[in-house]
Amino acid sequence: MTTPGAGAPPRTDLAVWKAKLATARSGAALLDALLSPHDAAALVPQLPPEDLHLYLRTIGLADSTELLALATGEQVRAILDHEVWVGDRPSVERLDPWMGALMQAGPAVLYRRMLDLDDELLNWVVRRTVDVIVVEDPEGFDPPDVEHVMTPDNRLCICFPESAPRDMPVKLFLDMLIRENPAYCINLLVFAGAAVDSVLEEQAYRWRSGRMADRGYVDYYEALAIYTAPPRTARPGPDAEPGEAPAHRFVTPVVDAEARLAAAFAALSPKDADRARAGLGYVANMALSADRVEPWDLEAQQVVLARVRAGLVLGLDALAGPRPDAAADAAVLATTSMGLVFRTGYARTLEAAAPARRAAAEGLLAGSGGRLDAVDLPRLKPWVEALCGRHPTLPDDRPIGTAEDLARISAAAALVAELARCAEGRPDEVGVGAWLFTAFAHDALGEPAGAPLTLGRVPAVARALFAEGQLRPEARSAAEAWWARVGGTRPDALAALLEEARGQLGAVRDGAPDIRYTPILWVADAPR
Repeated sequence: MTTPGAGAPPRTDLAVWKAKLATARSGAALLDALLSPHDAAALVPQLPPEDLHLYLRTIGLADSTELLALATGEQVRAILDHEVWVGDRPSVERLDPWMGALMQAGPAVLYRRMLDLDDELLNWVVRRTVDVIVVEDPEGFDPPDVEHVMTPDNRLCICFPESAPRDMPVKLFLDMLIRENPAYCINLLVFAGAAVDSVLEEQAYRWRSGRMADRGYVDYYEALAIYTAPPRTARPGPDAEPGEAPAHRFVTPVVDAEARLAAAFAALSPKDADRARAGLGYVANMALSADRVEPWDLEAQQVVLARVRAGLVLGLDALAGPRPDAAADAAVLATTSMGLVFRTGYARTLEAAAPARRAAAEGLLAGSGGRLDAVDLPRLKPWVEALCGRHPTLPDDRPIGTAEDLARISAAAALVAELARCAEGRPDEVGVGAWLFTAFAHDALGEPAGAPLTLGRVPAVARALFAEGQLRPEARSAAEAWWARVGGTRPDALAALLEEARGQLGAVRDGAPDIRYTPILWVADAPR
């Protein structure tokens, strides 16, 4: 700490203060750490807007009015850039709570922060609340039957059609503006009344996009590259020197939650660590942009950051070796851009899931109910849905982050692809499993394939193929021979088909079975 002069309290060390903020375990503790320094009014404006935004969300707007009053116009504008946009349009529903919080921080705070908004966004906010009537004949003017107020010269009638509590911040702002700068207020009201919403939104979005780019957010189309495999000719190279320290909101969830990454960062030199963190922040921003995750959607952000973490670990696994070694991992991070590390790891998940994804793309898994509807084996359905989404995951939605995960999805994807390929040509209304096992049943009984069974024949099929709940040995031999004839090469795919059939048909005896419990068969006269 240093002392600015005799008798003056020492200035709070900024680094020490930030470290204390990072250790706060609750919103109340965080708020106390933010406001307790005697020079908090000088410290809060030095926070990166992204960090201040995260602190406000942690504390809650209702308890943050004193903190919000200390924020600069640039910080508040950056927070609103994050908070009030849905896609390429501002949202009244998302703006209203922040306007209310600024009002609670004090009318003067609200007034200053609204004047800090881009002109287009300010006009858009005013249009959402007021209707402005230009009065040509003040003496003969009959005001509408809504809440309204006349300007001092009686030339404008400012109407509040909704007369709702959410109007109060704009009312307070206009009341102060007409007293502080009447000419500007009248121009604002007249222009807002004549403006076109789409034009205001487009211009406001351009200003906002420029600021977001300056803070490291990446254009959607440019960001899509983060989810593509790196070119084979890509050369390793370190990340660029950071212009400024990245906000910790992305770095912390990625690094601290994974022991291997944390150990690797700890082994880096301070210079390489700063560079790697900056690269990590850029990768996180690219992934969030490519997934069109809004900056205010913290839950969706956690999903993306978990995927980034998993991809980085798989990338280190490929580039530094499968056995975690902090020194070897640090050497990779010091000499290879974070983007290349992540893309290397993410490409491994795409490669492992590729057989199932190709089958889906070629329509081999499509049924009458959707692109994956033909997968009718209950044990495989969750795998197919997990592997064929935009990003491959495990069936429980966890990201793929270990070599064991890769082995599991690779086996499942290959199994699904084989079943789909062997069932190529089936009708859309028949599932892959039902088509294949019915074909085998016909073959085992010496009948032509390609047709459904009748409901009455199901018990006979079950008796012919199963005994005491198990597939008969001769039926298993017949299944293996049939599988080879239809082009099957993976015994595990046939085993999955037969195991599902055993569970459904092994206990069927005489009488009419309930076909709802034997969907492994293609039956003509039963609803599917």
